[in-house]
Amino acid sequence: PEGVGKLHAARRIAHLFLGHCSELSSVSSGISTPIQELEGVLEVIAGDYNHDGHEVHPAKELIVNHIRSRRGLGSVIIIHHIELLPTPILSEISQVLRGKTDTLSYQMPEQLVEASCDGTVFVLTSKQWGTKSIFQHIQINGGLNGLRRESLVSSIRWEVDSHLDYWTKLASHTKTVAPFLPFEQEDLSSILQSRVQTLNRKYQGLHWNRLEVS
Repeated sequence: PEGVGKLHAARRIAHLFLGHCSELSSVSSGISTPIQELEGVLEVIAGDYNHDGHEVHPAKELIVNHIRSRRGLGSVIIIHHIELLPTPILSEISQVLRGKTDTLSYQMPEQLVEASCDGTVFVLTSKQWGTKSIFQHIQINGGLNGLRRESLVSSIRWEVDSHLDYWTKLASHTKTVAPFLPFEQEDLSSILQSRVQTLNRKYQGLHWNRLEVS
């Protein structure tokens, strides 16, 4: 599902692995913008990159070049909306996760550009894959409280892999699958109230005298 904290969690994971560094470049639409995060972390929004007219998929080229630029210092690659990446790229990432290879590469007219993925952590998020499994399990178990994590994760792995070709098995080779569940009504009300209170403090007297949630 969307709006359940995947982006925030992905960035927190990056902090855990590269917390000793200082900056992060968030990459969207091919433009690198500092967002006061961590050096060594690359964020890629898959839907922002189109393969048309390119010999190499721009997202893949970006990922390989980033890993190469780190020169073995380690990196975290956060890929949002992985369902929008071509299956061949996901297949190559799957082979790295599986341990069958430790490199990602792309072919240029005169050379093969390779990057060793040793010390690289991939964090993959999807706003579509896994959603069906989550809501099915919520319905079967009569709500969020009755969910069994092991069963849900197995279902999500199967659902993700079913979208890809037989040999890719991206979810099967992913070490950890973290389901993000939809918020219940009380949680949503609490979040909305907190956001409105923040806006009220920031803009009170500028755009309104008082803003509140009843």
